[in-house]
Amino acid sequence: MIAQGQENAVRANLSFIEKAFYAGALTAQRYDNKVIMTALSITASTLSVLQSVAALPPDVLEMLGGAKSTGRNRWYELKRLLDRPALLKLARELVQDADLLKLAPDQRFEAVLKALKQSRRKPSTPAATKSAWQPDSKAFAAEITVAQRRFTLALKAKQGSEAADFGRYLSDRLEGLYRDFRQEETSERKHNR
Repeated sequence: MIAQGQENAVRANLSFIEKAFYAGALTAQRYDNKVIMTALSITASTLSVLQSVAALPPDVLEMLGGAKSTGRNRWYELKRLLDRPALLKLARELVQDADLLKLAPDQRFEAVLKALKQSRRKPSTPAATKSAWQPDSKAFAAEITVAQRRFTLALKAKQGSEAADFGRYLSDRLEGLYRDFRQEETSERKHNR
């Protein structure tokens, strides 16, 4: 078995996934890890990764195909992503896509890996919205910025102190404004029930 494994590995120039299948088959036949390492001329670390990758769901592996130029690190990255149930479900959906199946195995692999990596990213926070307001007198301008957890009101005057005066006016009344806001919010909730 050792001689056959070494001969096959050299003669066929097996891809990483093909070695993983072979290592998985030998493991399933209960060959000792030392025998498998000798047969494939690999280290214990590489065998561990091969066995891990060989445990990928057969339906996903079959649809991805040989992916000859995809190496150890990329396969292991896929394995780690597919350990998450939501990403495994997504991968199973992806490998059923007719357009994906038209691609060469290495391209299929890359497309699936990219989609899985993108789906696990946190959605980006929406950009802040900005608006402006000016009184009829045009004595100052208000810049309003609303973000997810922040609200900014900046008052700027071209000249004079009207912006600062109006800002102090608002600041002095914040407690009452907030109280009015809460009361209105409470009455709206009651009304909407």
